Amino acid sequence: MKRVLKVFLIIIIILATIIGVFLSAAFLTLNIEINKDKFELSAKKDMPVSEYDKNGSDWGHNQSKLASIGDVIFTFHFDNSNLANGNSSDTNPYYVNFIMIVDKEEYQFGIGNANRPGNVLADEVNNKVYYILSEPAGPASNDGYDFSSFSQTVMYEYDFNVDTLEIILNEKHIVTPVSSDGKIRQGVDMDDSGNIAIAYGKYGGEMIIYTYNYSLRTFSEYTYQSNNDGDNLMYCNVAMLDLDHIYILAEQDTSIEDQTFYQYVMFFALEEGVWSSEIIVDYRDSDLADKHSEIVINSDIEIFDGVVHMAATSQLAKEVTYYTYELGELIEQDTDYLPKGTGNIKFIEIDGELFIATMSFTLRAFLPTFSITSVSEENIVYKMILVVNNRYFYVDVLNDNSVTLLIYSNSKGRLYTLE
Repeated sequence: MKRVLKVFLIIIIILATIIGVFLSAAFLTLNIEINKDKFELSAKKDMPVSEYDKNGSDWGHNQSKLASIGDVIFTFHFDNSNLANGNSSDTNPYYVNFIMIVDKEEYQFGIGNANRPGNVLADEVNNKVYYILSEPAGPASNDGYDFSSFSQTVMYEYDFNVDTLEIILNEKHIVTPVSSDGKIRQGVDMDDSGNIAIAYGKYGGEMIIYTYNYSLRTFSEYTYQSNNDGDNLMYCNVAMLDLDHIYILAEQDTSIEDQTFYQYVMFFALEEGVWSSEIIVDYRDSDLADKHSEIVINSDIEIFDGVVHMAATSQLAKEVTYYTYELGELIEQDTDYLPKGTGNIKFIEIDGELFIATMSFTLRAFLPTFSITSVSEENIVYKMILVVNNRYFYVDVLNDNSVTLLIYSNSKGRLYTLE
């Protein structure tokens, strides 16, 4: 009898511990640093989240939600409270509040209509800040929850004075015509000269790129039929070397044929006006595809020292696929040194070195761990356990050597600075 009671008490203690951790996750954001070889947590700041979880602040894992000039951070708060009045439309938009953070203090300096969270870019050479949004431009469809049909891509261009911290709207650019397509999922990037690439996949398989020529202040459009199956290649991650060399890594969003989602990832190159594409990871014929419709849902792409680096993750397959692209050739890279259970991944360049930031998961959502791994040394230089159910994270580099980390869950957001 005593043995049975002892086992019972042990079970109760284990359950109480687990419940306590999840209650902490609900009300607190705990951070436990277990590797500080290169970085250390120096600051953290709570960030507000949208009123509605679905398609809220944490939505848009391919988007750029952090940018900086010097040690000034630019981001935004997404407000979808108008969902209470119906789906986003030209007469009932959601809002993106443009935010500047200086010494942990935030200042709102603008606002834009949107039907999803957007993108922010900062040009340290020309002291420009850009907010790129999908703006509702017509009535909403009521076919599905929070579904917005007609929109146009707009780009707010701001001039930033680094001495006075004054920021002034220069122009609101209308980038695309009004249409019903995939621009809510658009990804962006900027080259060293201040030129910008905006890319998204359309319903029907087309890949669209708009480029902004900084010197001429003009936009150009490029279109490519990515497949003939009607698959939508959306959630574009974009890397831009210059106006003539743009690279995209895009995840399959839907298959018209069988309504499966996220089963392969395709790489696109637009070089000197010539398109090419190749699938880098494909689970459509795997055993997982018979049981799961969503297998690979996170990827990233970056240019480092003239070489394109790209990676895609699958928690279900328990693997990370990593390629480099140079002189027209894709070369598969080793990933054994990355944390086990990697779910989300981002490339970052810090002080002239390439790193991979990851969010890995033990027991699925239990104890997610954020890590920074050196690509050249193939070792982890920073690791932090986060007792909170995270979905996506976003990173930026301050002054070439400090990292800002933005993490959202369904109910909370937090901004970290690592130095």
